[in-house]
Amino acid sequence: MKMIPPIIDTYAPNGEKEVFEVLKSNNSEFFKNCIVFHSLNYPQSVKKNEKKSYNFFGESDFVIFIPKKGLINIEIK
Repeated sequence: MKMIPPIIDTYAPNGEKEVFEVLKSNNSEFFKNCIVFHSLNYPQSVKKNEKKSYNFFGESDFVIFIPKKGLINIEIK
């Protein structure tokens, strides 16, 4: 699995650190071509001609992109 970023921020919550390490160490054949994004920000949703900034309204703890399959969004509590 490719991790983006490749290392987790030292200030990340402990639960996110644990999940990050589990995903990073996964050697499953199914996940070998997957990409994991940690702390992915979502841009606000506005019409293109009304866009005034690139502020963010939310963040996903983990998004796993599985080629030819889809996405998995994980929120850690």
